[in-house]
Amino acid sequence: MLGNELAFEEIGGVDYLAKLTTLALSIVNVNEYGKIVYDLALRRYLIEIGEKIVTNAYSSTLADLAISQIETAESQLYDLGSRGTLSKGFTKLQTSIEESWTSISSAIKNKNSINGISSGLLDLDSKLGGFKNSDLIILAGRPSMGKTALGVNLAINACKYFLTKKNTKDNVVPSVGFFSLEMSSQQISTRILSIESEINSSALFNGKNR
Repeated sequence: MLGNELAFEEIGGVDYLAKLTTLALSIVNVNEYGKIVYDLALRRYLIEIGEKIVTNAYSSTLADLAISQIETAESQLYDLGSRGTLSKGFTKLQTSIEESWTSISSAIKNKNSINGISSGLLDLDSKLGGFKNSDLIILAGRPSMGKTALGVNLAINACKYFLTKKNTKDNVVPSVGFFSLEMSSQQISTRILSIESEINSSALFNGKNR
């Protein structure tokens, strides 16, 4: 049928189809091919993000704070780093349901406890059930609204939660990491001292005790 079509001859005819069959890839290495495609896709998205960062940096006005652009770039890079996975593969619905039921059963047996890491804020723990490994929680707000202060408080409370756990694997207490683009490690440490001592952070910076 195709042999009678003029367009078929224009694209190369039978010889072209035969050539395509010789170029076909084996499915034996399909996983490796998938990794290559995935890696190249990430590189393409990374280039796009980089181009946007450069464009925004050159075209922004004084009203567009550099720190806001950094936060946007950080968010985009985080999303890119979290996009998809090559190792996990498919998960059976039965497996997911069993895991969910285990979590639900634990919550029923321990009505006064939480299944995740405590935030130290009772109302927040009541709503979220604590912080869990799969959670991505974003503290959003305008500048100088206390986002960093709240984040530091949550980090401190998470540390206290780990310290109060009775059964830690190999007696090693988990660590809590805190990253900030705005404050140095010394500033964060001073803020922690301020929270724990209940002394205003500006007073600590100025060498005062009240």
